[in-house]
Amino acid sequence: MTSVWRTSGWVLVGAALILALSLGVRHGFGLFLAPMSADFGWGREVFAFAIALQNLIWGLAQPFAGALADRLGAARVVIIGGILYTAGLLLMSTADSAWSLSLSAGLLIG
Repeated sequence: MTSVWRTSGWVLVGAALILALSLGVRHGFGLFLAPMSADFGWGREVFAFAIALQNLIWGLAQPFAGALADRLGAARVVIIGGILYTAGLLLMSTADSAWSLSLSAGLLIG
């Protein structure tokens, strides 16, 4: 007998919520370009490099995250990803150099 929470509808709802939360934040990063560039005197290339690095890391990490999900379970991998994402957002809020922005917004969030 299968649990009502394991039906495909609930799995799709859960996946949609996870994507809406994570991608909604990722797509909002462009709003920070002008204020951060003005405050720190950065050009567009500093912020653009961090976001480009984020997209590359995101794409390269997907097969490995899938393999980890097969080995450890999807819930654990989502929790680990959420922790890395949160750490990246927290570090991004304190980023004061191009290096720290690339590390936080690029590597950890990616």
